[in-house]
Amino acid sequence: MELRFVGTELGLPSAPTITEFRPAVAAIGGGLLVRGRGLSTATAIRINGLALDYLTVLSDTDIFGQIPWGATTGPIEVINPLGIATSQSNCIISFENIYEFFRLFAQPEDILFKL
Repeated sequence: MELRFVGTELGLPSAPTITEFRPAVAAIGGGLLVRGRGLSTATAIRINGLALDYLTVLSDTDIFGQIPWGATTGPIEVINPLGIATSQSNCIISFENIYEFFRLFAQPEDILFKL
């Protein structure tokens, strides 16, 4: 008889997995909650290759970050020392609240668009 313990059964670190993320449609400056496993050792969350701001590990199954300026629609990735997990679906970046973003953060002398 052989007894084996695998992965987190002994509380060992594991490669991350993503089971879901919310919201599915996110706005720049808004929050993104990612659920899965192996998230307590995460070093980054990326959306379409761009790292989220203000990463907060809530537990081994929940992690939170803020959608940064420049984010575009694409898959979510969670990175930890043991691997990278990629979501099966894309997070859609909405520009619906872009006016509110500029109203809160832009200064009168800022160049918002350069043609």
